[in-house]
Amino acid sequence: MDMTVTSHASPDLLVVGIFVAIVWVAPIGLFVLRRHLAGARGARLAAKILLAGLTVVTAPLAAGMALMVVSGVVETVDLFGELLRNAW
Repeated sequence: MDMTVTSHASPDLLVVGIFVAIVWVAPIGLFVLRRHLAGARGARLAAKILLAGLTVVTAPLAAGMALMVVSGVVETVDLFGELLRNAW
């Protein structure tokens, strides 16, 4: 059995990281830049339209990811509490 440790990231992990970054960029970018893009014209208007369009597409995915994280934290706390009760 090969037990070598590699410093390279798994391609699957890289793809998931890129997906998560893309999903969160538009909603966070639109939220952060909302005041700068309020009276946008020209290139800023194009950026505003692009961010708004991406937000419509990716916001449900971001919300789903947030729900998964919250449910994972709740499950972990529950498991840790059960472990402490059983150890006591």
